[in-house]
Amino acid sequence: MRSLTAAVHRGTRAPLRRAAAPVFSALAVLAAATTQAQPSVRALLFTSPSCPHCRVVREQTLPPLLAHYDKALSITVVDTSTPTGQRLYQAAGLQLGFKPRGVPMLIIGRTALIGTEEIPARLPGLVDKHLLLGGLDWPEIAGLAA
Repeated sequence: MRSLTAAVHRGTRAPLRRAAAPVFSALAVLAAATTQAQPSVRALLFTSPSCPHCRVVREQTLPPLLAHYDKALSITVVDTSTPTGQRLYQAAGLQLGFKPRGVPMLIIGRTALIGTEEIPARLPGLVDKHLLLGGLDWPEIAGLAA
């Protein structure tokens, strides 16, 4: 450390800066890359507390997927037995151009997955696809506060 300090004080400061500049630039780029937000996918799961299929999706299907994707996957559960949940459920169908036909129903982007077979079969592929494309925000549904 003493020789570096002595070199700076003796007037050789400019060559030291030029040599260090690429290192500092590389560190700045690396720091920026690691602090940028990682892509994430957000989805809605419409369920009912009295639905046994909904319980299977909530308790068996989603926990391993959420653990696998960690912070890259967010799923918000909407209870269709409440007036607000029922309004969002109907609005989702109108917004996406179909009549909702049951729960559990998971909305990811403009895609609706329904039931204990379709959700686990298609959700991982859709999450992977949207992560590669840079992420996916909440579905655009009237009345949904982002």
